[in-house]
Amino acid sequence: MKPVVLLSNIKYWDKPLYFGFLCLFTCALTFVSNSLLVTDDLILGFWSEHVSYERATEMLDLNRRWSWVSYAIIPVYYLLKMFLVSVCIYTGIVLADIDVSFRKVFQVTLFAEAIFLVPVAIKLVWFGWVQTEYTLLDVQSFYPFSLLNLFDRNALDSWLIYPMQAINMFEMIYFLLLAYGLYLVTKRSYSKMLGLALYTYGTGLFIWIVSVMFIVVTLTG
Repeated sequence: MKPVVLLSNIKYWDKPLYFGFLCLFTCALTFVSNSLLVTDDLILGFWSEHVSYERATEMLDLNRRWSWVSYAIIPVYYLLKMFLVSVCIYTGIVLADIDVSFRKVFQVTLFAEAIFLVPVAIKLVWFGWVQTEYTLLDVQSFYPFSLLNLFDRNALDSWLIYPMQAINMFEMIYFLLLAYGLYLVTKRSYSKMLGLALYTYGTGLFIWIVSVMFIVVTLTG
């Protein structure tokens, strides 16, 4: 079923089931990535370059014991992100005097979020079958179809890495999906809803990117 057709029937979804699928699929991709890509040897090799081998093994053991946290926070991460995105968009809707509920806006963000599972799957394929020799930094900084791919990562300042990752094809598709969902629930023109998504979520995304850049500069400066 095409995404636009699926979204057209948004009111018939089983939203909790869809959210559960999103979380479970993310957990599955995270597990496969941790098992096949981010191996203990890869982590140990990276940490050994910065601390003693004994300290690196202690850190690795601690990482193993607390690995379950990365799975437990996935639902919290999704809920928090979708809530914040919905708040940004709903603020614009209120200011534009459009009659639509926050609940419907949240449902639109819930649907659109699934697009970000695609780059994670691509990363698994890329390092599993294409670039089989890699470092931990290669895995962490890789984001398919992003602006970062046009530059040599090693030649860039650390504070530029994240914004160049954030500017990518999937983020653009996310804007389009948000706009289409808003078009369906508000009954306004698609172009106006695309503009609304750009002004509201786009502003929130810009603030987030600048905040991350500031934190990186502060920590590494």
